Amino acid sequence: MVLVALTISTTGDEITLLTLMFRTAENASGYAVPTLLTAELLPGLIAAPWAGRLIDRREAARILVMVSVLQAGVIAFIAYYPMFTLAGAALLSVLFTISSAATFALIPVLASGLE
Repeated sequence: MVLVALTISTTGDEITLLTLMFRTAENASGYAVPTLLTAELLPGLIAAPWAGRLIDRREAARILVMVSVLQAGVIAFIAYYPMFTLAGAALLSVLFTISSAATFALIPVLASGLE
C-alpha cells in the first residue's frame, strides 16, 4: 500500500512541475520558463544537505506525510494565486527534496515488508 502511495505522489509531483511550466509558458514572457525552472531546481539543491539531516533525526514516514500535505497546500495556493508561482515553485522544490529523502529512507522498510 505504501509503495502505491509513493508512486502516486511521485507522479503527482512530476505532473505539477510540467503543469507549472506549461502555464508559465502560456501566460508570461520568454524568460519566465527558464526562471521557473531555476526556481524549481536551485532551492532543492541548496536544501538537500539539511533535508538529509532532518530525515536522519526524525521519523521519515511522519515527515513524508507532513510534507505531502504541505505540497498539496502549496499547489492549491498557486492554483488560486498564480502571481505566486515562482515563490510556490521554490517552496515546492524544497518540499520535493525533503519528500525524496524521506522516500529513499523508507526503502529498507518497504523491502523488509516484501519478505
